[in-house]
Amino acid sequence: MKFLKALIALIIVSLLVPAYPHGQEGSQIIMYVKDYDGFVRILLKSNADEYIQNAAISEAYSIVKIDFPGTFDLIKEQEGANVLASSRGSSLFLQISNLERIKVIKLPSPSRLVIDAYFAPVRQDTVPKEKTGIGNFNVVIDPGHGGSDSGIVSSSSQIKESALSLTVAQGLHKALGSTVKKLYLTRTIETTVPIELRIRDGVLNNPDIFVSIHMSKTNSFDIYTATPVTQSLKESTEDNDYTRQSDYMSKSAELAKAIGEALVTKHDVKVNYGDLPIPILYEISAAAILIELPSAENFTYNDETIGVIVNAIKQGIESYAAK
Repeated sequence: MKFLKALIALIIVSLLVPAYPHGQEGSQIIMYVKDYDGFVRILLKSNADEYIQNAAISEAYSIVKIDFPGTFDLIKEQEGANVLASSRGSSLFLQISNLERIKVIKLPSPSRLVIDAYFAPVRQDTVPKEKTGIGNFNVVIDPGHGGSDSGIVSSSSQIKESALSLTVAQGLHKALGSTVKKLYLTRTIETTVPIELRIRDGVLNNPDIFVSIHMSKTNSFDIYTATPVTQSLKESTEDNDYTRQSDYMSKSAELAKAIGEALVTKHDVKVNYGDLPIPILYEISAAAILIELPSAENFTYNDETIGVIVNAIKQGIESYAAK
């Protein structure tokens, strides 16, 4: 199954970044992409040979990261349907649909970097599951951030987003308990779990419902689904398979609405709905949402209010599952 990686691949900054000196001013990376049967070839050239010679390549899930000696201007001479490229600082990020492995070759005279990215076998379970009743559902709960990545920290209460999201996730895990078929937390303690591992665990646990929990800087509950694919992106692909989430967009919207309505009945707090172009939502073959809890600056978090939030999310999940 082909899928589109989100445009914000920069969240994988936990990958190792080599220490290089500053590059030459005006350095360019020129990219060519050509699609083949079973793989895509990415060819990178530069007007500064040391950029290619000293490039460091790393791979994590469906992201290929190339670190160069310094900053650069990215020039896309030729683009392919299965690769989205973005850059930040001295790094180039390639989001490659259905990536299984890569083969890297550096060529001299002139210096060129060739990356052959091979696709994983096509999955056969592309038809959305039709299940009713919470007892038939696998649920994955993803507490955002963790460990050295605290996320937002309240200046007034010093509440950390990572700690709050874990507390709510653990409460939801306990509340759902044995009522669901399978229940999984992407982290269970206050530790750093790289985004690529969260995505992997979310996929491998075959969820019917995926809920990622965070805290915002707003005074509302903000519930997000994956950003819909634009018409221009649709036209650049061969068929209608853009992401693993593409077949589940309506289900994700239903889950968001069910949880949002439950939160409104429990709290005198506004609920907003939106979308985000992030991999952890795009990668999930199930109803998938990200909930941002209100800022701790103006919302009081204690055992009682957290319990109400947990019960509201549980009620929303049960309402969605009953349809």
